[in-house]
Amino acid sequence: MKIHRSAALIAAGVLSAGVLAAAPASAAPVPGSVPATTGSAAAAWACASGYSCFYDGRQGQNRFYVAPSCGLFELGRMTPARNDRLGSVRNRTKAPVYLFDYVGDAKYVQVGKVAANTRVTLPASVNNRVDAVFVVC
Repeated sequence: MKIHRSAALIAAGVLSAGVLAAAPASAAPVPGSVPATTGSAAAAWACASGYSCFYDGRQGQNRFYVAPSCGLFELGRMTPARNDRLGSVRNRTKAPVYLFDYVGDAKYVQVGKVAANTRVTLPASVNNRVDAVFVVC
């Protein structure tokens, strides 16, 4: 696992690799304005094409955040804070999403990667540990 000195280094490393591109062309949801899913089977894994969606529950239940574009999102710096809640991810983009845990002293450790067009329930070792996500375009 790689340890990063700060979240800014996460973004800088990906930027220097030249992998960022334009955000999806469709209108982006405003962070924090996404209503939670109802928890029903019909609402599980709800996520618009071209976006990455993050859920508090297992199996795509209780969506609490939709990344509005590519980039780095520090979940603990949001109002209200959304860190240490992530239980599942649906990535409907054409690029991976990286998951990071803050370990103190301005360091982040990569704890997961969600491939493009994939949905995943996090294993117990990562469940409720994610503090930042990096959505690659």
